[in-house]
Amino acid sequence: MALYEKNLRDLGVNDIRDREGFGSTDMGDVSHCCPTIHPYFPLTTKHLVGHTIEFATATIQEEAYKGMKEASLAMALSCIDIFENNDILKEIKEEFYNTFKK
Repeated sequence: MALYEKNLRDLGVNDIRDREGFGSTDMGDVSHCCPTIHPYFPLTTKHLVGHTIEFATATIQEEAYKGMKEASLAMALSCIDIFENNDILKEIKEEFYNTFKK
């Protein structure tokens, strides 16, 4: 996640927060097999409840598109960094294996 956050900052996104109180990501099983990240990005500054009409409406607003663009660019840049630098990939794998050894 540090690489992704670095790329967000490089794109000018400095207000990066951990997400509090959320449901399942449906990534649990995958995250036990290989390194994963599941970043979140803001749709709006309003507090919304998931799976509602208001939430769905927020996803098609300009503010949400901005968050989607920043998140997808940061993810793409992170992939490029990993593909171009074997040391980064090695570090990610080591962190993953050390986490699941415990």
